[in-house]
Amino acid sequence: MNYNSKFHYNSVKSHQLDQVWDPANGILTKFTYNTTGSVTKIDDSSQPVVQDFFWNEQQQLTGVSNQQGVHHYVYDHSGERIMKSSLINSTVYLNDQVIDSASNLDPYTVYLNPWYFEDKKVMEATRRLFKQKDITCIDLIHTPLN
Repeated sequence: MNYNSKFHYNSVKSHQLDQVWDPANGILTKFTYNTTGSVTKIDDSSQPVVQDFFWNEQQQLTGVSNQQGVHHYVYDHSGERIMKSSLINSTVYLNDQVIDSASNLDPYTVYLNPWYFEDKKVMEATRRLFKQKDITCIDLIHTPLN
């Protein structure tokens, strides 16, 4: 690990990192921010694609676009992240030749609030709602309160 990187901070907003230069491997990483101070872009010269970050009005991360694909996050009324999914880009090769590219939408992962979902009636009502809305490709993650 190299600890000789050079850090440059914004002259007006001293807490914002503008760029990092790693002279050992010649990698320059630049950071861009929105008006409220959240990172909106990371441009790393060692990566083929710039990473973009998307925020809602409450400055909650709602999306990330990077070389793996697009990642989406959903929050409830209290600010808890309740769902996430990704649209993953893949390249199809045949005999070391690129023949196609494909995108795959991963199933939504739903995060259940254990304080709310300890009630089995509420859990069953939620399952019925998902079925009614024709949401079939979801993973339910429940962590018991024990």
